[in-house]
Amino acid sequence: MDYKQAERRFRELQTYRDRGDLDDNEFRVKVAKLMFRDTLGVFWMIDPDDGTWYCNRGATWEPGDPRVEKAAEPVPSSTIRRRRWQYAGLGAALLVLLGLAAVLVYQQWPGGIWNPVQPAPTVTPGVQVSIASPGDASQVTMGQGVAVESTLDAAAGLQNVDRVVLMVGGQPVDSQAVQSKLQPGQTSLPVSQYWMPTAQGEQQVAVVAMSSLDEPLGEATINLVVTELADESLPEPVCLPDAAFVADVTIPPGTTFPPEAQMDKVWQVRNSGTCAWGVGYQLLRVEGGALGAPDLVPVPPTAAGATADLAITFDGPTQAGTYTDTWRLHTPDGDPFGPDLTLFIAVETDAETNLRPEAPTEVQAEVTEDGTAVQLTWLDQSGNEDAFRVYRDDMEASIGLAPADAELFVDRTVACGHTYQYRVVAFNAAGASPVEETVEATLPSCTPVDAPPALVLTVVPTQVVASGTITVAFQASDDLGLAQVLLKGQDTGNAALDAGLVFACENTICAATRPVTLSLTALGITPTAQISGTAVIVGVARDSAGQESPPQELRVIVLPQE
Repeated sequence: MDYKQAERRFRELQTYRDRGDLDDNEFRVKVAKLMFRDTLGVFWMIDPDDGTWYCNRGATWEPGDPRVEKAAEPVPSSTIRRRRWQYAGLGAALLVLLGLAAVLVYQQWPGGIWNPVQPAPTVTPGVQVSIASPGDASQVTMGQGVAVESTLDAAAGLQNVDRVVLMVGGQPVDSQAVQSKLQPGQTSLPVSQYWMPTAQGEQQVAVVAMSSLDEPLGEATINLVVTELADESLPEPVCLPDAAFVADVTIPPGTTFPPEAQMDKVWQVRNSGTCAWGVGYQLLRVEGGALGAPDLVPVPPTAAGATADLAITFDGPTQAGTYTDTWRLHTPDGDPFGPDLTLFIAVETDAETNLRPEAPTEVQAEVTEDGTAVQLTWLDQSGNEDAFRVYRDDMEASIGLAPADAELFVDRTVACGHTYQYRVVAFNAAGASPVEETVEATLPSCTPVDAPPALVLTVVPTQVVASGTITVAFQASDDLGLAQVLLKGQDTGNAALDAGLVFACENTICAATRPVTLSLTALGITPTAQISGTAVIVGVARDSAGQESPPQELRVIVLPQE
């Protein structure tokens, strides 16, 4: 999708809303889906209220216009005379815009337009997105589904991530909501998304973590080559989902219960495949239904090779007899995998009713694993529990299970700088033990991560007539603090620029603008030759620790005069 398609669709949606085919909420949701990313990596979206454009280059949303900011192409000399008045009009518009910008700069930034600017920083917790599978430059087959396995990581937690969007060629093809899958303070989450290639050629695939305000918080990209192969030469899938049964944590097959007893069945399984189980993986019932259990249960995030406890709660029937329900794991695409997980029980009217287990005692919590986990220990005071549930004060459901006779549980879903309260209860089919003790653990404070600075470099306009003036603008940012930004020309003929313009910075954000005059003569081109030249400007930001941003390069086309 480009801006022309988005605007056309926006006008259609306005028509549907005005004639009552869409309510306001539906209209806004559909307009939000018109967001796209251009070839320069800039995100664009339309304001549903007034139809104006906003853009995001990785820091925040700001007003923009994709028509104006589209990169200009070199103009052949034969067309210069025809466009002379166009340049004049553009120059006048630029003078007006630069004049307004100058007024804003002087109003908001004491010290003048040439001084670096340090506005108050906007704190946006960074999210690191990594794509585990497929690998960059991998080949995939047209018409065969591709599983894109990624992981989100954030030292301060993932609470700001609203959803994860899979984009192919700049267009969204899948979106996964993640908030319902997160525990408070959770710092890592695997995500599985699917895409069906429909055309051959190279495609850029991006996984973008988005906030509820539609701001990108982190992104990872790979390039895939889509090929068309004969059936006998189809490549192996990029990852294979699979599972292996480990143990019946509770209720072994054939356990007898009295009528209407409420029970919790827990299977422990191992992720024996190569795909991480993330958002969208579910445990679905495939047979049965007389036990009143839910039809599907979300699967906890589980890395390849790790184990997970899958739990369902159900009620024993009122009639005596034997009952069987069967569940199986499914991918977000609806494909089943792994073994059947079967619950087989007997209901007998004269079965002995279980007694609730005794509560565990001497519960203790200790921070372990270099401050990244909390270890809970207790004394088992009962001989009839099926398992232990562990609760944390910030979660309504239990955060995990420990098998019968266990006296240890490790919670690795904690975040630095947080304090947690825990409860441990024993349970069986008759119910749970009372809560006797609550313990507390405080994680050490978060250690700041000093990442290299980031730099956004722009120029207006991108082409000028000889001896014309351009305006170079930059915005640099760093998590701890900036030291300076250096702009340097590469043999542009502008002495000050070629020597290097240094802008001193102090805060976490630094911005400034600078006009620069360019000429063909300075670039070593004879004006009468009627050929254009190219000026190259490189910018680098340096933080207070001496780390530098990747160099940013601008190219400006200098056209000969009439």
